[in-house]
Amino acid sequence: MPVIQCDIREGWTDDQKRALAKGLTQVVAEVGKVPVKSIHIVIREGRGLHYMFGGEHVPEYQPAGGG
Repeated sequence: MPVIQCDIREGWTDDQKRALAKGLTQVVAEVGKVPVKSIHIVIREGRGLHYMFGGEHVPEYQPAGGG
């Protein structure tokens, strides 16, 4: 039973998260040759402050257009 954990910065829409989970499920089923029903996806969201790359915090999410 594969369990896929995906950490993303908050700001993704529900539709984007559904598409992400669906895509991950399809790839794992295909590559791992396992039934879709056995695949579990966990999506965790965090603020930019919770992520750091190269010693710098990731900025908070800003929708396209800066608004």
